Amino acid sequence: MFRVASGIIIILSLLLPPYLAVWLAGHELSLYLNFPFITPPAQHEAFSWSVWWLMVIFVFVVSLPFLVHALRVTIKIKPSQKDYYFPVWGIVAFILLIVFWILAWNRFTWFASLQVYTFTPLWLCYIVIVNAITTYRKGHCLLVKQPSYLLGLFILSSIFWWYYEYLNGFIKNWYYVGIDQLTTTEYVFHSTLAYATVLPAVISTIELLNTLPRLNQPFTKFRAWQLPNPKAWAIANWIGGCVVLGMAVTYPEQLFMLVWIAPLFIIVGARTMLGQPTLYSSLAKRDWRSVVLPATAALICGFFWELWNSQSFAHWQYNIPYVDRFLLFEMPAIGYAGYLPFGLVCLAIAELLPDTDRLFR
Repeated sequence: MFRVASGIIIILSLLLPPYLAVWLAGHELSLYLNFPFITPPAQHEAFSWSVWWLMVIFVFVVSLPFLVHALRVTIKIKPSQKDYYFPVWGIVAFILLIVFWILAWNRFTWFASLQVYTFTPLWLCYIVIVNAITTYRKGHCLLVKQPSYLLGLFILSSIFWWYYEYLNGFIKNWYYVGIDQLTTTEYVFHSTLAYATVLPAVISTIELLNTLPRLNQPFTKFRAWQLPNPKAWAIANWIGGCVVLGMAVTYPEQLFMLVWIAPLFIIVGARTMLGQPTLYSSLAKRDWRSVVLPATAALICGFFWELWNSQSFAHWQYNIPYVDRFLLFEMPAIGYAGYLPFGLVCLAIAELLPDTDRLFR
């Protein structure tokens, strides 16, 4: 019951600040109340070298200590006590991935009526393959050992990404093409299935990355980080996250990137105020895997999201102020930095379900 109550508090904290902000700014609220959230193309500020370089420098400064530490630590490889095998179902998933990839990137006449639906099968195959590799490396995985938890991630994920579609209605950074033939009901159904794969993909990738010594060992002994007054810090994070989220949707040209950070402040702040563990709880023990692994996992998933999206019939395109240049697939190269905090948001959302902490055991 307490977990449900905390979830409701978090949901309200994520939903209400954008509406309150645009209402205070004098905007028409009805513009943001239409479901499903289908954002049309929008015009934004032109490319700016100064903004681009500021973002590049910021990402470099934040990432450098982690990269240097990962490379400097001597890795100890322990001999395996068991022989694990790559499961047959992983091989089947890999074959199906190739099939769906071919179908997604080609325009076969006989497949035309189903062309718009290739996203979900691709990502279901990805999730199964990642779980198969994890099984090969440590003998078990979420799919085998925690299927109910993985199912919960699918359900939670469908709601989670609809939330980001809701935020996109304010910032208008991406839009979809190739969906004109879908009815509203078909669009909602298809989108909900596609959105359901986001959290399972990221969380499964986190579990796989935790089996890699180069990522696992260095960040179990990094730097101790503990605040003297966690409750005050939590309140400040929660209030600050709400304020920052409101500012981001009120001034989307200048602050659009904050929608990838503000939800993290809100969720972690609220959970800390309620006395619940968060992805930051392990930092006092010098264990930073709950920060490094989700960020890396989301970046890996982001690469494949953008790759498979680039040649698919139904796909998204970007309109991003100031940095919309140097594309890698449809995404501006600097935009991939947004996947780093997004991974932390994914883990923070997953922590609403029990047993998420088992990822780092």
